[in-house]
Amino acid sequence: MEEDKELRRLSMKLGSALNKYGFVNDYWITLENMSENYDFILEDIDPGAFTGWSDDKITEKASEMLRVTGELFEKMLEDCERDLLDAVAGIAALGDEKARLVWEDTVSWEELVDMDAEEIYLRLTGGEEEMEGGEDEEE
Repeated sequence: MEEDKELRRLSMKLGSALNKYGFVNDYWITLENMSENYDFILEDIDPGAFTGWSDDKITEKASEMLRVTGELFEKMLEDCERDLLDAVAGIAALGDEKARLVWEDTVSWEELVDMDAEEIYLRLTGGEEEMEGGEDEEE
């Protein structure tokens, strides 16, 4: 009974860490794309911004704020990765069979792929094996 509670606790911790990672990663990617797109359009609306000769303080401030916000979300993403590593370390300590139960109870391979976390999963598990239901891309 106590073991079931621990498995459930770790499953919830993993689920929470994966959700947090997924959301923050999505926002970070959106900010990075927005920043790139803004830089591209900035060439047309304020060409001096790239040479340091801009008189448009608003476009300069917008560019700076996008950069700073992107950096903040990147730091948040690093925190999320640490939380995820912490959750996985607790699960790994259970042993292979129990760890697999927690993973299967918490998240599907498709969910990991959707949140762009498959690389993290492979790094965390130390292997190239995919979770049950995954497709082998090398075939």
